Amino acid sequence: LGEIPLAALRSDHISTAFRRIQESNATRARPVGPATIKDIHDMLKTALSAAVKQRMIPFNPAEGVELPEYSPPEIEPWGAEEVGAFLDEAAGDRLAALYELVALHGLRRGEACGATWAGLDEENAVLVITQQIVKNGTEYGVWPPKTRSGRRKVDLDATTLGSLLAHRLRQDAEREAVGPAWSN
Repeated sequence: LGEIPLAALRSDHISTAFRRIQESNATRARPVGPATIKDIHDMLKTALSAAVKQRMIPFNPAEGVELPEYSPPEIEPWGAEEVGAFLDEAAGDRLAALYELVALHGLRRGEACGATWAGLDEENAVLVITQQIVKNGTEYGVWPPKTRSGRRKVDLDATTLGSLLAHRLRQDAEREAVGPAWSN
């Protein structure tokens, strides 16, 4: 950890590192919260467990580290009326079809952004999810879904299918208006 060799690493070194991260929050543009500290701890604990299994160290020093108290916030999903009000308000937005996919069909943002026209089966009203667009650090990229269950077929209602087809018509008109300079 930093300058400390693996064999000399102790729980108090890890605790000190976490304390320093929290103290540096005052000068950070994006502070590191308790959830991120927990994620770092989990990753470090896993790596150190592997080192124990490989007999590189006799014990896992991350085991004895006390983390700041953290309980994930309760997520209260919107009710049907709230979803309807949002979709009504967003109906004129250029991304209205994307909002419908997320709100009505449970797509994650990256999956909705990564949906392709080739994946849309108009005849059967099905959208096949095969990729997602996700931000990794400062870069965006196109990757397959994280899990096998992420690759799936999503049954669409007639309204969402109509919204997608209308969006494709608008997109085709934009592509035609821009001409050869169009970049997807």
